[in-house]
Amino acid sequence: MKQYIELCKNILDNGVWKEPARPGMPRTKSINSVMIKYDLKDGFPLLTTKKMYTKGIFVELLWLLRGENHIHYLLQNNVHIWDGDGYKYYCKICANNGLEPMTKDAWVEHCTKVKDWTGDMGRIYGYQWRKRKRDQIVYLLNSIKLNPNSRYHILESWNAGDIQDNNMALPPCHKQMQFFVKDNKLDMMFYIRSNDVPLGNPFNVACYAAILQLFCLLTGYEPGVLTYVGGDVHIYENQIEAIQTQIEREPYALPKLEIDIPDFDHNVDWTSESFDAFITQMEWKDFHVIGYESHPEIKIPLSVGI
Repeated sequence: MKQYIELCKNILDNGVWKEPARPGMPRTKSINSVMIKYDLKDGFPLLTTKKMYTKGIFVELLWLLRGENHIHYLLQNNVHIWDGDGYKYYCKICANNGLEPMTKDAWVEHCTKVKDWTGDMGRIYGYQWRKRKRDQIVYLLNSIKLNPNSRYHILESWNAGDIQDNNMALPPCHKQMQFFVKDNKLDMMFYIRSNDVPLGNPFNVACYAAILQLFCLLTGYEPGVLTYVGGDVHIYENQIEAIQTQIEREPYALPKLEIDIPDFDHNVDWTSESFDAFITQMEWKDFHVIGYESHPEIKIPLSVGI
């Protein structure tokens, strides 16, 4: 993951300071219009200069592919990466309806046990991927298989109407992916409009690399190149010390990713119902990271609602 170290150095050396867009947030040092390529034949692009939270990566991935927009599934799996944005959205709904909100700890406990309106995060990623007018995941899988040379292999998370109407806890940061078939390999390009490099970037790259490998298993292609495109790519002021620590560390060799999947009929087109039946059988433990060696974990501040 030398690409990651070079990205961090580029931001520190050439980035410009930006004042926060919202009160109470730290400044960012930012660059824009970044492109990085990861050839999956070289390994699974999981950061090695700090220990990564792989369970969180794979639980969130399944949460997205299941079309979930409720925090219940994450909490049941003891993954708390969406707690801040989810609780913020819940408090906003309470304020809009004259309700007294629970404390955050009480809210987390409640949403772990109960799947009701309190943990609904609106029309976020899972809703946009699976529950808009078309199930975009099902469309992609069938389109890649039936018309590999199409330039329509696109999934779009950005829905201007839902964003302007405040119908989601957080507007999508990773907003689009596009797939390409070439030489019996499947490539993917994904675009992130706003990317927190110390926390978000390593998580996002690993998540989309895993999606690409899973799609290869479902369409019969070999994994190709994952291309990351970043819009506003930044480091928060209170994260710089942690990044400087990582820059001093020598990356280890990349691990491999193996995925166990349920049986399915390669000769039948996917439907929303058949994909639901498939993906709900999968657990995060079906994703096996082989040969992962990393430097120790680094505690890095999280900014909610990027």
